[in-house]
Parts: sequence; C-alpha cells; structure tokens
Amino acid sequence: MKPLLLPLLLNTLFLSACSENGSTAPDIAAPDIAAPDIGAAHAGLLQNTVAYYAEIHVSNLSINDEYDGVPDDTSSSHMVAVFTAFPNRALTDLLVNSRSSAPGCKISRQSIEEIAAEQAILNAQYPLADISDAGESVLVTTPTSSWPSMQKTSNSGAAYTSDWTSTMGTLPPSSSITITGGEFPAIGEVDLPFAENLSGVVYLGADMQALTVTSNTTAETTVQWDADSTSSSRMMLSFLNDQYDSEGNLESLSSIVCNIPDTGSFTLPDEIKRTMDVDYKLRTLSRFNDRVEKRGDTLIYLRAESRSL
Repeated sequence: MKPLLLPLLLNTLFLSACSENGSTAPDIAAPDIAAPDIGAAHAGLLQNTVAYYAEIHVSNLSINDEYDGVPDDTSSSHMVAVFTAFPNRALTDLLVNSRSSAPGCKISRQSIEEIAAEQAILNAQYPLADISDAGESVLVTTPTSSWPSMQKTSNSGAAYTSDWTSTMGTLPPSSSITITGGEFPAIGEVDLPFAENLSGVVYLGADMQALTVTSNTTAETTVQWDADSTSSSRMMLSFLNDQYDSEGNLESLSSIVCNIPDTGSFTLPDEIKRTMDVDYKLRTLSRFNDRVEKRGDTLIYLRAESRSL
C-alpha cells in the first residue's frame, strides 16, 4: 500500500500551506511579521535531492473544545510519524517549501476536482516507493519519565502513532525519538521541537467561532492568549468551510489561514473579512515550532503543536 506522505505533506486540510489554485482572494500580509526562516536556515539544502523523507508531528491538546481557554482535565499528547522514499529522488526545496507557511492571512478556495488534479501532478512528478517499515517501533525518550513508543499503524505503509496519553499529561521539552530503521534508513536519535501549552485563551467576540457573510464586516475577531515565554514559536489560526454532496462526498474546501507571530493577541484583518463569500467555522488555534533536518540521504520535518482542539 502506498504511504500517506504526499496527501499528508501537501493536502492535509490546507492548514499548513494553502495552495493558490482556485483562490479568488489576494494574500493579505499581516504587519511586522518576519518571514519563516526555514528556507534561509537551510539554504544549503535547497539545490540537493533526497531519496528518503520523514514527517514527525507532536500535538499537545491542552485546551477544551469550548474555546473558553479553560484547560481540559485530560490534557494529552499525540504523535504521528510517516516515512517514505522517492525512487527517482525528490528536490529538497519542494519538501522544505511545502512545509513553510507564508506570514499573514490567506483565503483559498478549491473544488475537489482541483485538489485531485494538483495531487495527480505531484504524484506523477514524484512517485513514491512502497516502504513497509522504519523499524519495529519509534522510540520516544523524555528527560522526566518513560513514554510509550510509537507503534506501526496496520495497513498504512510506514506510518507510526502513539496512544493518547491523558494520564501522562503532555510531552515535555528536551524529548527525542530514535528511528531504528527497516526499509527506511536507521537515523538514530532526533531531538523533537517543543511548543509551550496554550493558556489564557480568550475569544473576545462570539462571532469568532463562526464567521458569517452577513456579519463578517462587523464581527469581533480578536483572540488573546498568553504569549510564548521563549518567543521562538508561531501561531496558526484557521477557519474552514467544507461543502459535501448528497452522498457525503467532499465537493469543495474553502479556508482562511493566518500564520501569525506569537505575541498574545491577533485580530483578523478587515481586508480578509471583506473578501468572504461563504460562512466559516473556527477550526484551530495552534501554537507551533517546526524544524527541518537533513541526515545523509534523508530529510526530516519535525513539528510540535499545542492546539485548541
């Protein structure tokens, strides 16, 4: 079975990077936002190619679903790792840039046909090899306690996941994973990025949870939170409108995604609200830190998030 990398990498809800295909609204740059340094920090990699690629995501769920900023009693961490190979090799800059989100806000609109066509082009340019495993498990090490290893997910290629660990809280800083290898090369220990748990989340307007076309220009769209004490993270705020046919099949997906500085407050720009032509529901407020690392012939993308749902 084919690995899940490319759908995960390039089309997962369009929350990390929205395609411009099908977009009818311009990008609106948020003020005073420095561009993400993924490309600059790894400029030496951009002309290279790689044969293997891995994505590791750590999600700390520490805020309940009511959007009121009250910590959930069952705060937990969930980890996902996906491993794949490119038999014809892949350009490193494709992988790096596809994980970079431009600063500011964007409205994107795509039909399912446009999404499928875009994915087909990518799959043809960069076919994936069947990778069955990256080891019996992916070991997780923390400085304070033992942690469950990530176990292989059945019938999903080389994908690994951890159990929800509500009784253990969230994954602490200075944690790492060890990739022992199988068909995928052995990488050894890799340090994980860390995102502080969200706290102090306050949505100042009820309209923040559901932006409607009729009230979009007057809606209060300011959200506040406790800023990251290390100033090393960014925030992502996303709204979605997904349309389904009578049989429950996705027909189109519209999104508003804002990649914003972790300063403790943000208001959706009026320019974005004025271009809305459908209603949107709040999907995620997420603090994240991410990093790209190259080990020999392998590129690794690591992302840590603290999410509101």
